[in-house]
Amino acid sequence: VNTDLWFTFAYFLVIFTYVWFLKISNERLVTSSKLIDQKWFRLVLVGLTFGFAFSIKFSALILPVVMLTIWIADYFFKKKEKCFLCCFYRAFLDFILICLIGFLVVWASYAFSIEPINHYIGVQNGCIAAYHNNTLIKLQSLIYYLRPVQFFKGIILTLTGIFGERPAYLLGLFSYGGWWYYFPFVFFV
Repeated sequence: VNTDLWFTFAYFLVIFTYVWFLKISNERLVTSSKLIDQKWFRLVLVGLTFGFAFSIKFSALILPVVMLTIWIADYFFKKKEKCFLCCFYRAFLDFILICLIGFLVVWASYAFSIEPINHYIGVQNGCIAAYHNNTLIKLQSLIYYLRPVQFFKGIILTLTGIFGERPAYLLGLFSYGGWWYYFPFVFFV
C-alpha cells in the first residue's frame, strides 16, 4: 500500500505533465524564445516526474506504453497536417530526453551508486534466490555496464516475474507458476 499510493501519485504527475507538455509542443510555430523556454521547462518537468515514478516502483515500466498511447491519441484527435513519421520522430527524440532526465533522477535516488553486479548476486538464500540469480547471471555481461546496478537488477527481476514462472508458496507447498486458486483463497482468508 505504501509504494502503491506514492506510485499512483507519481503516475498521475507523469501523465499530467506529459499532457501539459504535449499542449505546448503542438504549437505550430514554436519560434518565440518564451515558447521554447516553456517547452524545455515542461520537458524537464516530465523527465523529473518520470524518474520519480521509476524511483518509487518498478511497475512504472507501463508508463512508456501509456505515454505512447496518449501521444498517438493526441496526434489523431488534433488532425495534424504534418506527416505521422515526422511528428513521431520528434516525439521519439523528446521521449529519449525524458528518459535521460528520468535516469538521472533514478540514479540520484540510488546515491549515484557504481557498485558492481557481483555484490548483489547470491545475497538471498534458497530456491527463490537461485531462480532470480540464474536470470541475473545470464544477463551479467549486460548489467555490468548499467548503473545503478540495483535498479536494473530490480527491473530484470520484475520482468522475470512477469514473463517467467514466478515462485509461489501456499499452505506449506512451494511451486513455480503457482495455482489457479491462489488469489481466491487468499481473498477468502
